Amino acid sequence: MFFSFCFTGLIDILSNIFISIVGLFFSSVFLGYSFYLLRKRREGKGFYWNDEGIVIDLQGNKVYWNEIESIQ
Repeated sequence: MFFSFCFTGLIDILSNIFISIVGLFFSSVFLGYSFYLLRKRREGKGFYWNDEGIVIDLQGNKVYWNEIESIQ
């Protein structure tokens, strides 16, 4: 009886440690990617899209949607 109680507690502790490690891993990945995007935006190499097309840098150079569709 006591052994099964301790074993169940050990499994709970190990699963909590595993979930914590996975959570820290994903948090650090997303945080690192956000700093990467921030650094690229400060360098002027960011990207975004609007109704006309995809802006490939922050100086306004665009690839229009109809150009993308004609490539296919």
